[in-house]
Amino acid sequence: MSQSDVNATAVNTAIALLKGINVDGETMEYVLEQIGMTDQMLRQLIMSNPESDTKDILDEKIYLTNEQLAYNSVAITDSERDLLDELNNFVEYAYSNDNDRERMSRCAYDYVTEVLRDQNN
Repeated sequence: MSQSDVNATAVNTAIALLKGINVDGETMEYVLEQIGMTDQMLRQLIMSNPESDTKDILDEKIYLTNEQLAYNSVAITDSERDLLDELNNFVEYAYSNDNDRERMSRCAYDYVTEVLRDQNN
């Protein structure tokens, strides 16, 4: 058996193991970190996908970062923050199989934040 055959067998075994545990994105990210491949994988994915996809993902990252900063800076009570968290959990559950989950979550967050700000004024 050649080295190439051994490597192919090992790769196929690793893939089968990952599929067998239904690996999710966070676990796969952890695996990549542990084998030191995060930066290389990021570069390969960016270079192999359309520029528009990369820009869309970067825009989403910027939006979510700004949203989190706003979320942390809004002067609301703990019970109101709990309400926001529960609403977000509901949206995540309700749209767990829907491609618009992130959009719905952002819309729900924006709406509730606006209502809470109006209540505080």
